[in-house]
Amino acid sequence: MLDRPKAVELPWFTGKSAWDAYKALDVACVYAVGPSAGRPVMFGWTQRPLSRFESYAEGYWDDLVLHEITWAPDKALAKRLVDEMRRLMHLKNRGLRDRWFDVTSDFVLPLFQVAGDNLKIPTFTHDALIERVAEMAERKVRAKMG
Repeated sequence: MLDRPKAVELPWFTGKSAWDAYKALDVACVYAVGPSAGRPVMFGWTQRPLSRFESYAEGYWDDLVLHEITWAPDKALAKRLVDEMRRLMHLKNRGLRDRWFDVTSDFVLPLFQVAGDNLKIPTFTHDALIERVAEMAERKVRAKMG
């Protein structure tokens, strides 16, 4: 069992203004998690990645790692992206059980890209999310200072 999911180890936000800016963005992440061995992989989306990954740590049979995370502008687009990824996997007969797929972790990033391109959904990296949040929080602080 994993004590701290890898997503928790990603850089997150410091301070209330940054968390408020994050919530105001209304973005959602698309992720792939799986055993550290790299197979199988589960795809999903959430607007609350920290609590989602912590819940995975409590209920799975093996050490789970975050293989990939990307961000979509909103939850509707994140859901569409995940649905497309799952559709593509089922077309290749890679479905296992529920949301699990028989692919290796090195297949995940290209799958994210193909699904996003198919649907023309703009995505951005976790680092870009951190930058956006920092800029919004800084603007908010400057506006308060006058």
